[in-house]
Amino acid sequence: MNLTAFSQSLMLDKNGDTTICFSINQSKFLAKEHYRAETYFKSDSICNLELIQKDRQVKMYIKIEDKLQSIINNQAGITKLKDEEMKGLKLSLESANKEIKKQKTYKVLSLIGGAVISGYLGYKYINK
Repeated sequence: MNLTAFSQSLMLDKNGDTTICFSINQSKFLAKEHYRAETYFKSDSICNLELIQKDRQVKMYIKIEDKLQSIINNQAGITKLKDEEMKGLKLSLESANKEIKKQKTYKVLSLIGGAVISGYLGYKYINK
């Protein structure tokens, strides 16, 4: 608000100093405006402090987010390693199962062969 609209009077006191005089209503208005201006300055400083605090919190949250992102990346790397390990273990399990199946087949064949040979030799022994 432009305060130059007030009519001001200049007065000289007994020492010869110049003073600016206002009416009582003008003085009350100026006092209210001064109080409002102080209130606005205080509000402005409080808002600035809140903005500084907000910026600190944002920086803190960004640091936390970066740390959490690195944890996620580490977990993803661990998951990939575990998947590779699982593939290797599945392959070794499949080859072990094939080997076991081959050994069972040889065992059955050897039992059948042994039974046939025993039967043949027993037959030969009995028919001598």
